Formats: sequence, structure tokens, C-alpha cells
Amino acid sequence: MAKKENLLLKLCQELKNIDPKVRLNAIEELREIGDAKVIEPLIQTLRDENWEVRFSAVGLLGKIGDEQVVEPLIQLLKDENEYVKRSSIMTLGTIKNEQAVDYLIQLLETENWLLKENVVNALGKIGDERAIEPLIQAFNDSNEYIRRDVVIALGKINDERVYKPLVHALKDDYIIVRSKTVEIIGRIGNEKVVELLTQVLEDENKFLRRDAVIALGEIGEIATVPLINALNDEDWMVRENAVLSLRRTGKIAIEPLIQLLEDEHECVRRSTAEVLGEIGDERAIKPLIQALKDKDWFVRTNASDALVRCLVSHGTFLINSGKTVSEIVEVLNNTLKSIPIQPMNVGELSGFILYFSQEIGDFFNEIIPEDLGVGFQTRLKQISKTDLKSLVAVKAAIEEIIKAVDVLGKIDQRIDN
Repeated sequence: MAKKENLLLKLCQELKNIDPKVRLNAIEELREIGDAKVIEPLIQTLRDENWEVRFSAVGLLGKIGDEQVVEPLIQLLKDENEYVKRSSIMTLGTIKNEQAVDYLIQLLETENWLLKENVVNALGKIGDERAIEPLIQAFNDSNEYIRRDVVIALGKINDERVYKPLVHALKDDYIIVRSKTVEIIGRIGNEKVVELLTQVLEDENKFLRRDAVIALGEIGEIATVPLINALNDEDWMVRENAVLSLRRTGKIAIEPLIQLLEDEHECVRRSTAEVLGEIGDERAIKPLIQALKDKDWFVRTNASDALVRCLVSHGTFLINSGKTVSEIVEVLNNTLKSIPIQPMNVGELSGFILYFSQEIGDFFNEIIPEDLGVGFQTRLKQISKTDLKSLVAVKAAIEEIIKAVDVLGKIDQRIDN
């Protein structure tokens, strides 16, 4: 402790050294320590004649973030050096003290667009409602980057007055403004926003349509219909993002998603198989078996994993519906017998078998009394240790799983939920 105190004292003394390089070095060393005890000496340094020293001191004070630095930083908004002034603006935004709002608003009149951009961002971080009208006025700026940052800033202020100007920004001439507006407005997440974003899906710019699909996905179930419609978009990335967004809506979109297992673009098919596995609907089982024949390795791999997840999900549904183990066994064995040996290679088939054995084993382990499931579990453990390096071994493993599952089929009793 004494060592640290001595070091702090030494560095604070160096802040007064006549050599600016020594003063700068002292600030950098204090940055590593980050102790609140250096705030007062650093505040004094804000009046240093060397702009680099002032600049470094501002950055360190921002890192410490104490309220007592706000007033000195406000004074630096009039600094003659642009870098010091901009650093002060950003630091005030980081500290989020409302005392700085009126002073920052005054700086929105500057002709320096970089400075103005910093002011807009700082006001957004502080989030004070006094900044709403001045920020709305800043939409008239000719610089598209300023208008984009105004969108971001307004999106951080929780006030109903920001809605109309954001809607207006959807008509901006520049894509970077419209794109950011789509993202920000999507966070509001009500039915009016869904309607607005649905209109954006008709935009000729494919990048904007992609943004709209992503934003709709964040909203959730009330956005299901426009997302399903987006599955037919001419741009494959719009379709893929629509697929990924529909994972939040559950089973409502199963049928349209299944159709995209035959999409012309492999990335869409890959994502579709993945999402179908996450949803876990039994209607996807047969289409996923067909997808195991896809020419794309990633599609086959995703379809394989998704198929197992759908089977487990369907098994759980059957149990909860009061079905017998025999009925579940029939579903599983029919699936196993339908697994295509080609074009899946040995590695893919081996991965499917091992994953299937593990997941189905865990599933039955929860619903079958231990004494009745011993033979089944033993066979699955044997399969998991099998060296599956040839199609012959793979076929034998599938047959062993079918036999093991058949053992459970002989347990003709209702399982108590």
C-alpha cells in the first residue's frame, strides 16, 4: 500500500514537470493505476499549455468517470484545440452527466462535422429529453453521417416524440441513414413498426430489405407474416435472414420453412435445416430425411443434426400425449430405415449414428424404468465405441440401433408423465 502511495505521489509531482514528455508519461502511468486520488491533480493538468497533455488528461479522467470532473470538462468545450474539445465532448457523453446537456446542445451549431458528430453521439449517450428537439433539427444537416448518428442518438432516448422523425428518416436519400433507422425503429417492436418494416421489404435496395428482415426477427411473433413473405425474396441473403428470424416464431412457419430445404442457394438450405432442428416439429422429419441427400455437405450435416432433434422433440410430444413406447419405437425405426446411404459419406453417417444414439439414449433414459432399459443402454454404449470407418460398419451400427430400439418396443405399457 505504501509503495502505491509513494508512486502516486511521485507521478503527481511529475505532472508539474517543465518537460511535457515527462508530464505525458506520468499521465500514461497513472492510466494504468486508475486511482480516484489522482483526479484533482489531473483537473489541474487540464489547464496545461501543451494540448497533448490536456488531451491525455481528459482521456484518463473519462476512464475514472467521477462526477467532479464534469465542470472542468465543460470548460474545455471552449478549448482552442479541436482534439481536446472532441475528447472532452466524448468523455462527457461517457460520464452521462445531465449538467453537460445544455452546453453540448449549443455546440450543435458548429460547422465542423466531426465535432458535431461527437456532440450528437454524446447527447444520445446522456439520453436527456432536452436534446430531442435540437437533435431533430440536426436531421436537416447535409452530412449523411450526422443524420445517421442523429438516428442512433434519438433511438437511445425513451420518448414518444422520437417516433415521427425516425419514420421520416426511413425516406432519407442515403442508405446508411435508412439502414440504421430500420435497425433502431425495429427495437420499438409494436404493430405500427411491423407495418413500416413490411413496407421496407418492398424497397429496391436488397441491403435495406435484409436489415428489415433482421429487425422484424427481433420483434417476434407479430412479425411472422411479413417474414414468411420474405422467404420468397429474390435475394438469397434476404431469404436466409428471414429463415433465421423465423426461429423465434416457433411452429407457425414450419410449412413455408420446409419448402426452403429445396432453395437454389445452399446457404439458405443450410440455415433452413438448422432452424427446423431448433423448432423441432415432427412435420420436418421426412423433409429432413430427403435433405440428407443434398449435394452440399453442410446442408446434409445440418439436416442430420436437425433430424435427431426433431425425433427427440416428437418423442417427447408423443409421451406427453399418452402414446406408448411402441408407437415411439415405430417412428424411430421407420426413420432409421429411411436414412440414405448415398450421398452421405461414412463420416456423416457416423456422426449421425453417434449423435442419434446419445440423444435417443438420454431421451429413453428419462422415461424407461432402469431395469427395463439396461439392454438398450448397453447396446448404445457399444455402438458409441464402434470404429465406424466403413459403410459396412455404418450399416451394421444402424441395424444394431434398430434392434436395440426394438427391445424397447416390447415394453407395451403406458408411461406415466
